[in-house]
Parts: sequence; C-alpha cells; structure tokens
Amino acid sequence: MSPRELMEHIKAGGKDIHWTPQHEMIEGLDPELIPLPYLTDWWKNEGFGDLGNFNETEGDVELDEDIIEWIRDYYAEDYALYEKALDLN
Repeated sequence: MSPRELMEHIKAGGKDIHWTPQHEMIEGLDPELIPLPYLTDWWKNEGFGDLGNFNETEGDVELDEDIIEWIRDYYAEDYALYEKALDLN
C-alpha cells in the first residue's frame, strides 16, 4: 500500500499489530520502557544475545504534509511514551 492507502485503511478501522499504537498494546501494564537507541544494549544485558537488524527499511517515501500530521496525531501518545523512556535513561 502507498502511505495514503495505508492511512485511509487505518482510518477506516483496519487493524494490524504492525501499525497499532504501542500505548494501546501496553494499556493496563507497567512495562519497562526502552528507547530504541538503547534497545540493542538492553537486549544483550538481559542475556538474550545479539539483536540483529531485521526487516530494515530502505529507500525514501515522499509523505504529504497531511499524512505527516495524521501520523503525529495518530501516534501522539506513543511519542509521549518515547519521550518518557528517554527521560528514564
């Protein structure tokens, strides 16, 4: 799907674990928040071994300003969680 098609699909109620906001998935839980820059070290320190890079995104996708604004709104609580995780580390 193009970014616009995906946005419209989600707005129409399409659900998938890949784009579900993280705050929805952890609702009612008290997880340890790990900022992405620290995830590899945290993973290794927890004894899980090396965390490889899987499914890396390559290339550029042009996003219209309305899509960028929708992303900011849709994931606003996830942005707040990320800022909280950074403050904890």
